[in-house]
Amino acid sequence: MSTWQGAKLLVKYDWMSIGYGWLFNIAMLFYFIVTTTPLITQLRDLELVDSSSWAIDFIMLAIIPVLGFFMNMTTIGNWKQAKVARKLARFRLLPISYRQIAVGRILTMVTILAPSLLIYFGTQYVLVYHDFLTPLQFLNFSLQWLGYGIAIGCFYAFLELGFTGKAYFWSCIIIMFLILGVAIFLAFNRYALVIHQLKAVQAGDWTLAAIMLAAAAVFFAGIIGPMARRLSRRNLLG
Repeated sequence: MSTWQGAKLLVKYDWMSIGYGWLFNIAMLFYFIVTTTPLITQLRDLELVDSSSWAIDFIMLAIIPVLGFFMNMTTIGNWKQAKVARKLARFRLLPISYRQIAVGRILTMVTILAPSLLIYFGTQYVLVYHDFLTPLQFLNFSLQWLGYGIAIGCFYAFLELGFTGKAYFWSCIIIMFLILGVAIFLAFNRYALVIHQLKAVQAGDWTLAAIMLAAAAVFFAGIIGPMARRLSRRNLLG
């Protein structure tokens, strides 16, 4: 069985074993929509950069990669009960290579993230963005965030499979604070990331979309080897 064949079977297994976890994903997605809509409404005036600009930047940077992960008990309880380690231990009893596990995990993340962003951005376009972006401009904007979500999601997946549940949990907390620091730093320097993106797409500039999609491809291809090596050395006792 090739790497891709095995990986696709693991993706199918992940989707079949989610249980009611998808309800938490839907709930989180619509909470994201509700909380960001008032902030996005202010973006109609792209010349306005006020004290709230850091909030939309932080929310977008922090939450979008998380939408690529199931909100089931394996994810939620991993930090305390080492559920991912138990899952990997079961995989080791089967004729599954570490590379297949790595590719399968990344593909699962992408198959969760893509429809989640389709729902999110589709809803937001109907509610707000249609007032100042054409469909093509909004596609440009959405692809930028898809690329970002895949790139950072690959890194999260590496941490999830490669380290203990507690180490993964604290790593995520640290990353969130770093993202918050970046958003506040940009706001202090009167640079609003999302507003800058919107101005660029209105000007017909696809550069950032190309960069982020290229980054996603690089992270996708580049993380598989390190993830497989990390899996081969990981202690599954925690």
